[in-house]
Amino acid sequence: MQYQPDGSNETVFATGLRNSAGFDWSPSDGQLYATDNGRDLLGDEFPPCELNLVVDGGFYGWPYANGARIPDPDLGNDKQTLIANSIPPVFDFPAHNAPLGIVFLRSPIHRSTNMTGAAVVALHGSWNRTRKDGYKVVSLHWDEEGIKAQDFLTGFLVDGDVIGRPAEVAEDHQGNIYVSDDFANAVYRVTRAPLSS
Repeated sequence: MQYQPDGSNETVFATGLRNSAGFDWSPSDGQLYATDNGRDLLGDEFPPCELNLVVDGGFYGWPYANGARIPDPDLGNDKQTLIANSIPPVFDFPAHNAPLGIVFLRSPIHRSTNMTGAAVVALHGSWNRTRKDGYKVVSLHWDEEGIKAQDFLTGFLVDGDVIGRPAEVAEDHQGNIYVSDDFANAVYRVTRAPLSS
């Protein structure tokens, strides 16, 4: 949905997104990206959760397709044309990792690191996999080959026990990154260590 700042002029911006919880605009290209949680009860490894590049008028496949235009077994069998015209995700997270908050890093402090232009994503973690997965914060990095994920903040899942669930991420003007945890009822601040001389 799209609104004016006063709440007027409600219009549909994009459709076919199942459960998009996090949105941010990339400072490098001005494009809107959204995390999206895949559906449940189709197994441990399917469907993937998604990162979508959201465009005006775009249709992203839900409820007829999951991931990269794979027909949904319950609703997609007779929707081949709709599925073929849907926009696939630009990146797949593992199934049931539950990507929630996303923020593109903007502070100049990141220019001297591999974090320039990266997005940080909170993976809330699975609740219905045979083996728990997610429960961390990852950074996403764009290059000519696509998008790659790297672990950024871990330790929320220890020996199969959940001790935290990242939910939202934010960055302040100094480049500190904040992660909310709705399991431990905490907010963590991640700071850059001073450069050694």
